[in-house]
Amino acid sequence: LSASLRSGSDIFRYNIDQRFDPAFLNGAFVNQSYQGGFSFINDYRNEHNTELLINASNNVMDNLVLNAMLGGNLRREQFTTTTTQTTGISVAGIYNVSNAAITPTLGQFASRRNMNSVFGSISGTFNNYWTVEATGRNDVSSTLPKGDNSYFYPSVNTSFVLTDAVPSLQSGYLSFLKLRASWAEVGNDADPYQLATTFAGNPNKFGGRPQFTLGNNLLEPNLKPEITNSTEFGVEAGFLDGRASIDFTTYSKETRNQIYLVPVSPTTGYANKLLNAGKMQNKGFEALLNVTPVQLTNFTWTTTLNYGQNRNKVVELSQGVDRIILGNGLFGDVRVEATQGQPYGAIWGYGFKYVEADTGIYAGKLGQLLVSNGGHPVHTDTMVYHGSIQPKWTGGLSNTFTYKNMSFGALLDVRQGGRLMSYTNYVGEYSGVLESTLKGREVDWDNPGIVVPGININTGVANAANVTAEDYFQNLFGSVETTVYDASYIKLRELRFGYDLSRNLASKFKASAVSIALTGRNLWLKTDVPNIDPEFAYSSGNFQGIEYAFPGNTRSFGFSVRVTP
Repeated sequence: LSASLRSGSDIFRYNIDQRFDPAFLNGAFVNQSYQGGFSFINDYRNEHNTELLINASNNVMDNLVLNAMLGGNLRREQFTTTTTQTTGISVAGIYNVSNAAITPTLGQFASRRNMNSVFGSISGTFNNYWTVEATGRNDVSSTLPKGDNSYFYPSVNTSFVLTDAVPSLQSGYLSFLKLRASWAEVGNDADPYQLATTFAGNPNKFGGRPQFTLGNNLLEPNLKPEITNSTEFGVEAGFLDGRASIDFTTYSKETRNQIYLVPVSPTTGYANKLLNAGKMQNKGFEALLNVTPVQLTNFTWTTTLNYGQNRNKVVELSQGVDRIILGNGLFGDVRVEATQGQPYGAIWGYGFKYVEADTGIYAGKLGQLLVSNGGHPVHTDTMVYHGSIQPKWTGGLSNTFTYKNMSFGALLDVRQGGRLMSYTNYVGEYSGVLESTLKGREVDWDNPGIVVPGININTGVANAANVTAEDYFQNLFGSVETTVYDASYIKLRELRFGYDLSRNLASKFKASAVSIALTGRNLWLKTDVPNIDPEFAYSSGNFQGIEYAFPGNTRSFGFSVRVTP
């Protein structure tokens, strides 16, 4: 029997001090009648956890071992931010509130979240080859309605080592075989302050009186926690006395009672309404293969291959709702949606019109681009579907070579499929700063020009109009079709060379071991997406797949020395 009690905080501070010259961005922020401006932002975040764990283990019988755990956790989160800014100061170079020529705009926000949890598990292992475990957790959240803010979620899992239960299965080829299965339910609460629509204060006075404005979102006083159910089955196998192994897992997850905002008619007085509905499904499998192709006295080669495939689908939303906008592009020409019946993260944007039917009028074939009299692609009147951010599969390949005290390793990352829209290329082509815009001006700015392959929408004959590169690329603006890309990539994520000093040499440094390593990361990228790193169009938030001026992964080189006393 053992027990542990621990308490600690993760603390984060972020201070921004922005000082603007009078000519900053042609007066986009500051009032040019004054001597500049400033903006000060101060963020503070603290998550404090106190946790008690009690563990017990006992051999109930010679062939049965029971393990149990009981615990509790108190989590306290707080976030505060304050802002002070003005668009005009009296004396140049003095960025202080006392020097503000224009009344400063003040902002203040505070957020609190409390979570009280109790949890436990019990597991039993029979004859060291069959294990069954059950867990349970109950959370009480401050962000859900009082009286309905307690929710319980359990899980059950088991594993069975066949080669231990039936030793005759072991051979020169099969050295280990284990089966496993699990079922789990997981709960999730809401963000703070989602139960009631409240008034927010405005720092600007009206006739000396304070102003308040009602929020644009109609919130939900009867929120329920989100619940995710998942099942998983797996197999682990070892071959050739550990020279090869495979770990395969298949899973299915379904999330219900999702918490999200949906647009409503402005006549209600609100822009969005918070709902507790919907269902999303994820199904897929993952595989991990380890192989040691060469194992000699002084030389070893080990390779690891992993592969994952996930199929995502928005099964249903709320009644009468078939899509939710997760985020909009900079110019309103593209957005990312959760669309019923499609994968999560559907990219919708304006595109081009094509020949859709054989009417006998067109000389072209079905699917050919329609072109205007001026020689430009014809834009669609409504947004069209450009694919989902979800990849077809992801994987990686790692190889490590060891010779005596030296080692060399290489790691490749692979993403296949999924779509992204790049504003870097979109705006870059419009302004003519990208290499791709040299098309049509190889000789001079208007020579040889561009003839867009397609069918004239009015005459039905092949387009023959020649336009300049400038006209062509600027007329593409408004349609994102040419800057929506396949986000596939292959990356050389890491190269590493290491050397371990001999024990005799390490002892001269008063150490038992000394290791030296040279490492390079993100050294090579292969992708069909021009000018950007496609990996940076994805993040942990909901609004993904839209890229604008993201810096690529930094290519880095490192040198490390590890000394073991």
